[in-house]
Amino acid sequence: MANSFQQVANNGYYVSKSGNDADTGSADAPIASFLTLRGKGMNPDVGSTQIIGTGQYNWFLRSQALVNGQFSAGWSQMNADGIVKINGRSEEMTYLASSRSRLQDFYFQQATGYNFGETGDINTYSYNAYTRCIFKVLPQYAASANSTTSNDLRFYDCIFFNVNLAPLVSAGGYPGNLSLVSFTRCIFINCVVQDSANVSFSYVDSTSSISTRAATNNNVDPRCLVANGFGLNVAAAGFSLASTRGISALPGFNAPVKEDFTLTAGSAHIANGIGPEHLRYANTFFMEFLGGTGELATLTNLRLAAASSAARVPLAEISMGANSFGVNNQGGVVLIPNSNGDGFATLTTNRIPFSDIPLEMTVMRLIAGLNFDTDFPGTEAQISLAAPHIFNNNVPDYSNGTSGSAGRNPNRLTYRMRWSTLTDPNINDPSNWVTGATFIEFAWNQKPLFNQATLIGNGDPSYNTASPSNVYARFYQLQVRLRNNYYSK
Repeated sequence: MANSFQQVANNGYYVSKSGNDADTGSADAPIASFLTLRGKGMNPDVGSTQIIGTGQYNWFLRSQALVNGQFSAGWSQMNADGIVKINGRSEEMTYLASSRSRLQDFYFQQATGYNFGETGDINTYSYNAYTRCIFKVLPQYAASANSTTSNDLRFYDCIFFNVNLAPLVSAGGYPGNLSLVSFTRCIFINCVVQDSANVSFSYVDSTSSISTRAATNNNVDPRCLVANGFGLNVAAAGFSLASTRGISALPGFNAPVKEDFTLTAGSAHIANGIGPEHLRYANTFFMEFLGGTGELATLTNLRLAAASSAARVPLAEISMGANSFGVNNQGGVVLIPNSNGDGFATLTTNRIPFSDIPLEMTVMRLIAGLNFDTDFPGTEAQISLAAPHIFNNNVPDYSNGTSGSAGRNPNRLTYRMRWSTLTDPNINDPSNWVTGATFIEFAWNQKPLFNQATLIGNGDPSYNTASPSNVYARFYQLQVRLRNNYYSK
């Protein structure tokens, strides 16, 4: 059966909840279980990437790692393609990775604890790495040591719940060693780390006790009772709220009780670069209207404003179709209704900064509210083109639907984008942009992927899922079109 994987398995296999373990493990014929994946081997001698499709899986084996690297030049990598949750063992540590293994974007849960990596000699083999992962230990095991490693181990942009990391003897019999464990841009919730090499740009909540040999630019929650052993213990100097160039401030999470660790615009984490990068909203922009009541939007009175800084990005162009942009009494940028047919207006931004170096884009989120309605108010038979009434839904969909109908699926909304890897791209010079003068179509709230040969993005119906390419950018430009493509009597 066809599967809509957004990532590519390099020398590896695809796993899907709708797969079959008797299949080959290709994108069109994925396998169904980790056990079968382990049986096929992970080609660590040449390096391999396994792609795991959305869903919930189990990994209960005590003696085998979920990802199996090797003491060679190759890496074994496993990437989540969508939201992937992995249930661990409820009796003892879940064995996640052997040497030279990398895991990205997984949610590990329902576990007694984790063996994050295991070798006989920590100084011989290269490190394991976890990026944008969540690790949750069952709360009843949080008070005692429950996790370990004997590897050089690196965590980037990870969140830990109830993890108590200690130099325990692992399932394979190796003594744990935490002296080469480092944490960068992580969040600790009710955790203990008994030793580590380095903690940087991370947040320690009021119920965590984190020990490390070096610490830079962290936020230790001011509610930590350091006298009771909570906070940050650097180089065995005792628990405190201090970290070199660090802060001690409330983090400003949006809804931590719901495990929403994205940040409010005033969060100190944004200004100090603390916590997982993909949760900072540092690249969030909103429409800022500078005009007065009743004015139409123009290049002079409408711009993008950064939610977390003083950055402002002017618009490069506003193109009017049957509609113009206006502003409603709540300050929202909307289309001015008309009765002449399918209405739309398009804005093109100037260049928007993304990163100091070319980084991979993981998602382009749409946060829309006022006057945005995707409900189709009537069937085709109810439409009267002689006297149409525009249902002013302001749908941010770039492609043009058929006049007098719902057009494209309103739940697959799109925008157009081009991007540059240069340090100072000129918007008037197509050679400065990866796709030249072409803005290609992507789907909101999905990872932007495109076909290099045809310059077709994954918001276009003709996008070929068999040949995806990632978007790497320093700057990007957007084209956003609001539409009134629904009609009713």
